[in-house]
Amino acid sequence: MMMKIVFFIIGFTLTLNAQDINLDKLSKEAVNKHVLVFFHMTHCPYCEKMLEKSFNDPVLKKVLNKNFIIADININTGGKIKYKDFEGSKYNFSEAQNIHFYPTVLFINDENKIVYSVKGYRNKEKFSTILNYIKSNSYVEMSYDGYLDDLEFNKE
Repeated sequence: MMMKIVFFIIGFTLTLNAQDINLDKLSKEAVNKHVLVFFHMTHCPYCEKMLEKSFNDPVLKKVLNKNFIIADININTGGKIKYKDFEGSKYNFSEAQNIHFYPTVLFINDENKIVYSVKGYRNKEKFSTILNYIKSNSYVEMSYDGYLDDLEFNKE
């Protein structure tokens, strides 16, 4: 099952379980995009479900390809992460970011700043809303809850 998931993700602009991931470099490449850092672990059912259901959705794939550079960080695999003053293992990087719950997604802007994080599984609908919040840069002006309230208000 995991091999199928790995192959579908390769279609993205993605650093897939690379030995070393330089998030500083990726954020410089993210002109008019964000770096989406997907933290997960081997044999995590919610991580696998998010890969299968959210990242594999055809509509979300288009949004992801157009608006994000994806760094896939499986904390159970080798390789180093470089981000600002940190350089170390994937596991130690997740600890340094105070990530103890998987899956977790961080969003880094083109100024190399973490602008938002999401802890835990999100279905494709909720993940789509989060992606729209980030790609529209709405986080600059309002909280995610304010963004959701604004969406609900505009539906009425």
